Amino acid sequence: MATGTRTRTARTTRGTGTRTLPKPPPPSGPVAGAARTPGRWLPRRSDRCYRASRWPTRCVLTRCRITSGRARPWARIPCCARSWRPTKSPRLSCGGRRAAARPAMFIEDKAVDTLAYLSDGDARAGLNGLQLAVLARLSSRKMFCKKSGQSYSPSRVLITENDVKEGLQRSHILYDRAGEEHYNCISALHKSMRGSDQNASLYWLARMLEGGEDPLYVARRLVRFASEDIGLADPSALTQAVAAYQGCHFIGMPECEVLLAQCVVYFARAPKSIEVYSAYNNVKACLRNHQGPLPPVPLHLRNAPTRLMKDLGYGKGYKYNPMYSEPVDQEYLPEELRGVDFFKQRRC
Repeated sequence: MATGTRTRTARTTRGTGTRTLPKPPPPSGPVAGAARTPGRWLPRRSDRCYRASRWPTRCVLTRCRITSGRARPWARIPCCARSWRPTKSPRLSCGGRRAAARPAMFIEDKAVDTLAYLSDGDARAGLNGLQLAVLARLSSRKMFCKKSGQSYSPSRVLITENDVKEGLQRSHILYDRAGEEHYNCISALHKSMRGSDQNASLYWLARMLEGGEDPLYVARRLVRFASEDIGLADPSALTQAVAAYQGCHFIGMPECEVLLAQCVVYFARAPKSIEVYSAYNNVKACLRNHQGPLPPVPLHLRNAPTRLMKDLGYGKGYKYNPMYSEPVDQEYLPEELRGVDFFKQRRC
């Protein structure tokens, strides 16, 4: 690889002289814009990567071949995970100038599989998880030796699956809060409650919360569900949802998980009605499909705070309902929409 350096000129503070400043060579690691660590390359978010991430998704997809399917567990391991395998050379395991003074690192095959599964193909998460697992292992051994009064100077360190889980502080649950799995799980929860399946509803709720989902996001979705899918069939459902949201805001996780569970089970068991939701959609469709200017407000329904407005007929002929003991025959829709029932028909 060429190692020639480009130069640039910069004006000095004395006179008009110039000095030559060498420009640092481009990174020579496996990934452009990567950061060098002892024995490892870690990608970082450089300016170049940031500009690349702002490309429109559609332009990227047009240059890619999209395939769908579930990858095998070993296929989730990043390409750099092969170097995690046990090695006979301590220098390859630890790296750095003082590698000979450091203990040799070994890792179980099952621990590699767990680490690769939890990283879900993200090399940075995998390498960071490996580092945390090593630190967790060393910390636990030091604590054990300190309690037993022994000296701690290991020459070999074996990383197990428990060390990986302890370092990552995660279970085997995979959940991407900003990706497709986020929307898949909330959709499954919504449809399970709509189908009155309380078991499935609790499962998808727990899967989201245990995966690290924000409980307030789930609570906001429950508030929407209370009016969209339950509606007037059980008006107290909205009160339950708002109370659950406030409770989650007050106490947070993990205490608020039972509040959400109670609300989810209540919604799954509650009667369902989309009457209001459908009627409002019909009103929106009527407004959007209307040709020309919208019809004016009828004169008898208009407000008349001034004498001029009263002289123009604003509010004239309006019947004040509380003053009548019998039902009042009065039109409230514009003349063009008289006879339209948004609860029974889709178009006006």
